[in-house]
This record gives sequence, structure tokens and C-alpha cells, in this order.
Amino acid sequence: MRLVTFGEDRRVGVLDGEEIAVLDVPTMREWFERGGADETGERVSLAEKRLRAPISPKKFFHTAGNFREHEDESKNVDWSHAIAPWINFFQNVDAIVGPDEPVIYPEHLTEELDYELELAVVLKKAGKWFSPEEAMDYVGGYVIFNDVTARDIQRGEMRSGVFSFCKAIDTFCPLGPWIVTPDEIPDPHDLAMTSPTLSDTPSEIDAISAGISKMRSRVCACCLSSPLT
Repeated sequence: MRLVTFGEDRRVGVLDGEEIAVLDVPTMREWFERGGADETGERVSLAEKRLRAPISPKKFFHTAGNFREHEDESKNVDWSHAIAPWINFFQNVDAIVGPDEPVIYPEHLTEELDYELELAVVLKKAGKWFSPEEAMDYVGGYVIFNDVTARDIQRGEMRSGVFSFCKAIDTFCPLGPWIVTPDEIPDPHDLAMTSPTLSDTPSEIDAISAGISKMRSRVCACCLSSPLT
């Protein structure tokens, strides 16, 4: 199932070919809280609707060092600290925009803007202090996003051991286009991601199988630092 939020009034729907079947629920968060929703019977053309960020989360955790290639790339830039795979931190949810919305380059703040294609795990229920073995019971879906970073700001932040502003600037988190439910992705570690917002280069594709650590461990690490609600 591929879930979308669309239109000026941010309605919720499920993709069916080139159409969106409208769901009887006001927000995507409520769809997960209810455990689903019935179709209204209304269908609209996907091509004629503007897709929004599929969900507006209360919390958005980042984890660092997700891909071996990214770890290798970091050695070619002037980092003052190694990228440890256990690092996690909050993303500013106000930076989230839809998949087709522009990223605004704040030239007065940064001279070194970068992007990374990432996979976000959408949790379907609240939880805290659960084990890696229980983590996948909380997963409701997956969505790609463009992780935009002001690298020159980040470099300075890493010297202090804390970084957040470098990724928290308005429009720095294009999310979507849709949430894919786990029934369509039985093994999230055997997955290739592409983003139409990136140029047609080899860097457009990231193989999840090249990840450094397993997803269940990442989800568990976030739940230990803050309740996932």
C-alpha cells in the first residue's frame, strides 16, 4: 500500500494505479492511530493533484553513519570528529516540505549546501524502552526524504559535539512522495532508493544493503532516548 497526502486541504489517500482513492480520515497520523480507514468512494487523478509531505510527525529522529559509502565520503572532507553510527538527533519538523517543493538556498547562511537520499521509518504506534527484537512491531511504513545539510555550518557544530541547525533550516527536509507499508517491503535492508529530486548520476541510488547497522537497532536506539509518540 502506498499512502499519500495531497491537495491544498491535505487529504489522505491510497494509490491505485494512476488514481488516488480518498480515505475517510482527516490526517495521516490519525490513519496510523486508528489502524487504517475506509475509502470514501471518491477517486481523483494522481497527475492532477499536488502531493504534500505524506505525514507531519511530532518527532523526527536522524541517525548518523547509515551507509558505508557516506562514511568513506566523510574522510574526504574536513570533519573534526568521526561519524559514529550510534549518533542520533532531532530533525526540526518545521523544515519538512513536500517532495516537489523547492529547497530554498539561504546564501546568507551557508556556502556549502549538500543533499543525501535517506530512508525514514514511520512508526504506527507510541512506544518507549522496547528491545531490538520488538522494534519492527512498531514500524508502520517507509518513506524516502532528501536530507539537506549546510556542510560548513555542520563542520563547526561537530566541533562542539552537537549539530542540529545545519539540517534544521526551512525547506531542508523534502519528504515523500508516499509512505510504503511493510507488506510491500518485507526486507528493508534489501532495497534500492531513487529520488527524482536528484540529478541523474550514480549518487542518485543508495542501496540499503550497504548499511552499517540493522534498522531494528536504529529504531530501538531512538526509543531509548525519547518516547516515540
